[in-house]
Amino acid sequence: MGYWRGRMGPCVGFILQGGGTAEVGPGELIGRSAAAHLRIDDPRVSEAHALVSLRSGAFRLLALRGRFAVEGQARTDLELAVGQQIELARDLVLHVVEVVLPTQVLALEGDLLPRQVLVGVTSLVMDPQPALVRQFASEAAAWLWNSGDTSWALQIAGQAQRPLLAGDQWTLQGQQFRCVAVQLDEIAVHATAGDGGLAVPVKIVAHYETVHIFRERRTPLVLDGLYARLVSELGVFGGPVAWELLAGELWKDESDRQRVRRRLDLAVSRLRQRLRDHGVRPDLGRMSGGGQVEVFLHERDQVVDAA
Repeated sequence: MGYWRGRMGPCVGFILQGGGTAEVGPGELIGRSAAAHLRIDDPRVSEAHALVSLRSGAFRLLALRGRFAVEGQARTDLELAVGQQIELARDLVLHVVEVVLPTQVLALEGDLLPRQVLVGVTSLVMDPQPALVRQFASEAAAWLWNSGDTSWALQIAGQAQRPLLAGDQWTLQGQQFRCVAVQLDEIAVHATAGDGGLAVPVKIVAHYETVHIFRERRTPLVLDGLYARLVSELGVFGGPVAWELLAGELWKDESDRQRVRRRLDLAVSRLRQRLRDHGVRPDLGRMSGGGQVEVFLHERDQVVDAA
């Protein structure tokens, strides 16, 4: 549509219904505040209404003090794409006219850690083997995060934080880790061989008593009862959780610790078998030797808490 770009770097081009255009970069605000990059002088708009964030090679709009809707559906998190119409208030609509992404993103790999794209705040844990957790974990050996734009920082436990750049290397507990740049076209969705199935992207919609697992061009898998509650609870926690905490949510009236652990081990084992039987990779539900339980998500997987 002939939209003129003033920026050279990654950004999202918006047109505000009624006039006005803006290019918003990663980490910049939309709101009523004079500090907002896209300022909307309307009493229905919060001072810091929403944030444009760059995550895993995609731009997302994150609700802050305000809310927005797309096609009549309220949203708090939206992957931005050209053609979207985002309603901030009645008759106050933002049109997405351009999305300019970076050509590459950062990823981490190690001796025992497969290459994984870095997202938001990421913790590197070492027990029982190296793994990335997509949230802050106080017991982690290192933390990696971005500042909302394309810059990243690294802090190893007990050391001062420092900038994180492609090519950086460091050693933890005798294992070497490397930060590498990955071209966006290398992150395209591919079906790769996994543990008992194909690692095609999945979308998990959790209603607590039922869970629907959707995969492209395949019949959805429906879980109910204990399996559904197990997946729903793990989805709410959003990362590895201690087995005692999870079991306490599933069996609130059970006080025998050993009995509860046996019940949880059996439930996770049967859930993995159910996933395997239906061609879904069983690592969606897994328990580590350290007693952490998680729904393990790959790069394009999604969990929707619909409870």
